[in-house]
Amino acid sequence: CQSLVQDVVSGLFIVFDDYYAVGDTVIIDGFRGTVTYVGLRTTKLEDAGGNIKSINNSAISTVANLARLDSLAKAEIDASYNEDVRRVEAVIANNLEAIRKKIPAITEGPFYKGISQFGDAGITYLVLAKCKEADRFQVQRDLNRELYLLFVENDILVPYNQLTINPADPTDRP
Repeated sequence: CQSLVQDVVSGLFIVFDDYYAVGDTVIIDGFRGTVTYVGLRTTKLEDAGGNIKSINNSAISTVANLARLDSLAKAEIDASYNEDVRRVEAVIANNLEAIRKKIPAITEGPFYKGISQFGDAGITYLVLAKCKEADRFQVQRDLNRELYLLFVENDILVPYNQLTINPADPTDRP
């Protein structure tokens, strides 16, 4: 009976303090999903794969509500070290508005944020955009696509790992 009372009291705090509501995307104790039910005793979440998790309200220790504010979609793309950094940055900057028009789920941006790293094969450029949490992964995929097409259209070389295999030396014996 004690756990039932704890669940109900916790459920009242969740409802009255407005931690989350049905339809919000949340992370509760490491499980990410959309809230499908908020009751006095339990909360139910559905993840992207359709799995439903029912959590006793008294067992909830941490909650991150991702639906209250816009989320950041992050896209990174590499350009060859042989490319002029200033030209690559100019191509990105001059096309951000066109990219925004092609991705209607973007609520703010996209923004070019600079070089994020120097990799084995090229320089990585970072672009961020704000969007609803429910759209974040699709916006990231769309940004990746648009940046790649932008590089191709502007003859900016996108590097990729290559493997060279040489035949064994016939004079080399064990």
